[in-house]
Amino acid sequence: MYISAEGKQGRTIIARLRPGHDIFQSLNQLLVKHGIQAGYIPVLQGGFKNLKLVSMTFGEREDCPQDVELEYRQPLEYFGMGIVAQVQGKPSIHIHLTAAQAGNKSITGHLVSGEIVLLTEVVVVELLDVTVTRKADPEVFDLPLLHIQ
Repeated sequence: MYISAEGKQGRTIIARLRPGHDIFQSLNQLLVKHGIQAGYIPVLQGGFKNLKLVSMTFGEREDCPQDVELEYRQPLEYFGMGIVAQVQGKPSIHIHLTAAQAGNKSITGHLVSGEIVLLTEVVVVELLDVTVTRKADPEVFDLPLLHIQ
C-alpha cells in the first residue's frame, strides 16, 4: 500500500539563486555545498526565461500513462516544491511546479530544465536518520521512484 520511513528534520537552508543559470545546476551546487543528502524543498519560487516540463497523458491503455514534454521560451513566474534524494552519491532533485504565462494562463508539470531569468528563492529542509534514494520500480512502469530506509 505504501513505503515509508521515519526521520528527523535537520538544518533549513534558504538561498537566492542567480539569474542566467540552470535551475538544477544551481540547486545541485547548493546541496553539495551544504552537504544535504536527503530533504525536501517546500518553497521554490521565481522566474524562468526558458522552461521544459513533462506532463502526462494516457497512452494506448488507460493504465499506462505517457510523458509529454512541453517547452516554453518566454518569461514565466513559478512556484514549486520537491524532494531531494541521492543517486550514485549525487543529489537527485524531483520538482513539480506551476508557472504562469502572460494573461495568467497556468501550466503545471515535472520540471526538466529551466533558465533562471530574474531570481529564484528556495528553502531546503534537510532530513536526517533516513536514507532517500531513487531506484527503478518494476511494479510502476520501471520508473526511478523513491526508495526509503
